[in-house]
Amino acid sequence: MDIKSGIIGLIAVVALAISGFTSVKEEAPVEITNLGALSSPDLPRDISIGGAKIRGSRVSPLQTSTTTVAAILSPVSTSTLVSAACRFSTSSTTASTITMAKDSDGNGSSTPLQSFSVSANAQADISLPATTTTAGMSNLTFGPSTYLTVTMAGNTGTFSPVGSCEAVWLQN
Repeated sequence: MDIKSGIIGLIAVVALAISGFTSVKEEAPVEITNLGALSSPDLPRDISIGGAKIRGSRVSPLQTSTTTVAAILSPVSTSTLVSAACRFSTSSTTASTITMAKDSDGNGSSTPLQSFSVSANAQADISLPATTTTAGMSNLTFGPSTYLTVTMAGNTGTFSPVGSCEAVWLQN
């Protein structure tokens, strides 16, 4: 029985050794990539996605006591206006026509894109999608460093709008 016990013991030790070697799993190395972080929910002004560069701009607060209440500069290369929007919490003390236009110097409305009517002291959200413009104008391509202007016109009264305007361009 002594030899049988020795053989059984040896088999048990060999079995334990083999099971110990086979149960050790080698873990694959984990690669950690630091992507960074933003300190706010706002993204940078320019974003590049797959080679396409998108630029957004915002004007807040709107200018008062002038007919040009906002002028947003387009990128330094030829760009297509994707969208433009203005929110007026208060428009003016008189009924007004608000016009979005292209302008070379940001002081007026040399090429009107679309006009909107707003009642006196009213709130308004106006937008200019790339597919809708007046006078059949569908080309919203802006030359380098051209302005999108927002102007107000009306009877008598004070232009004292409260709000903001935004624009998004796709650089060509």
